[in-house]
Amino acid sequence: MFSASQLSRDVESNQDYSDYGYFYDILLGYGCYFVDNTTPGACDGITGAPGDPINPGQQVGGRDHYDRSTYEFRVTSPANSRLRAIAGLFYQLAEHEDHQRYYFSEDFRDAYEVPGQEDTIWLTEQQRTDEETAIFGELAFDITESLTATVGVRSFRTENSLYGFFGYGAGFSSGTGEAACFLATPYREAPCVNLDASTEEEGQLYRANLEWNIDEDRMVYLTYSEGFRPGGVNRNSAVPPYEADFLDNYEFGWKTDWADGRLRFNGAIFHEVWNSFQFSTLGTSGLTYIQNAGDAEIDGIETDITWAPIRGLMITAGGTYIDSQLTSADIPDTLVGTPLPVAPDLKLDFTGRYEFQLGNWDAFLQGGASYVGDRSIDIRQTEAELIGSLPDYWTVDIAAGIERNGLRISLFVDNVFDERGIAGRYTECLLTTCLAAPVGDSLDGVYYDVVTRPMTAGIRIGRRY
Repeated sequence: MFSASQLSRDVESNQDYSDYGYFYDILLGYGCYFVDNTTPGACDGITGAPGDPINPGQQVGGRDHYDRSTYEFRVTSPANSRLRAIAGLFYQLAEHEDHQRYYFSEDFRDAYEVPGQEDTIWLTEQQRTDEETAIFGELAFDITESLTATVGVRSFRTENSLYGFFGYGAGFSSGTGEAACFLATPYREAPCVNLDASTEEEGQLYRANLEWNIDEDRMVYLTYSEGFRPGGVNRNSAVPPYEADFLDNYEFGWKTDWADGRLRFNGAIFHEVWNSFQFSTLGTSGLTYIQNAGDAEIDGIETDITWAPIRGLMITAGGTYIDSQLTSADIPDTLVGTPLPVAPDLKLDFTGRYEFQLGNWDAFLQGGASYVGDRSIDIRQTEAELIGSLPDYWTVDIAAGIERNGLRISLFVDNVFDERGIAGRYTECLLTTCLAAPVGDSLDGVYYDVVTRPMTAGIRIGRRY
């Protein structure tokens, strides 16, 4: 079997970046650079009247182009043999052209601009390339009619490179951006090149599985599997590349049907060891960089139940519980035993759907509820105290509809109780900057919450052909 896929995507964006200039002016006095061309600026070391201030609010104009090509070739033996084999080759090439222009909406002093970019204080103009090659194989053997053992291996090689420009113009900074260029040739819209780095890694991943089919309706399994994320190069050349992180997964699971198929109960219990996990943070210049933060362990259980108590009624419930902690810490201000951020310790989902006849129409009523537990945001102690944690929340959705001859009409209300659950929280600059500086009468700084979509009601009309 041979498969191939190709992705080409363009993304244009524009976002507010006002906080960065505000906070760095409050703490470091950078606001003296946010001036026009009228007179010498105070930051030029010239006494007297500075240049007239401009609106310090910055914006980020982005253009991203993505290309990804994926190819896989595999050979399989007959599925009805007692001993079965799979072998194959995999190749993927991904390229990302990144243009990010940080600019003012008013006339910015020419001497401080990135050359060739009007009113621009910072420019990112880069090409990222990720390449992965792998060879894999798997053997499955039926020990008995109901017991099957499987082993597999995947040998991989990854390469990551980053080329281009990032930073200020030479008139703004004497050490970074244009001042750090080692190749004077313009690169796309950048004046020169100050970044050319690459990294590569190779290794092997293993998998073993034992599956016991107790009968036609029930089975259990034991699995050991390994996974990884490739390493890469950071945009700031002063920060070293980050290495791949690896996950070892130990899992016991079951898939069962009961009551003549009207009740289904599936689940898994797992223990995971995460080695040299990758952790992303904002640096002092507002650049995101990735580092290997240490090791962690994760214990958990996930289950789902589907029940059809009467004809037309289907009730489903699912849940995941996770207990995680750092077992070693390789970055400052982190402690062994700290829970991993972002992932809640408990997630629950419930859905009920009743299908029935309404005259000549197929009709349904449906309701659902979801719960997301509280979550921490950062593993570093100082940053975690500044930004806090995310509280738990519930959301409830309801819907009703009819269908006949391919025509579907439905009414829905999402987030019935208008719950403003906090799905994420972030700052536009270093946490210890954006959250430590005063804002007006507040001493708490500024962060932004990403909330769940508010209550939304509507009607959907569609047709199936």
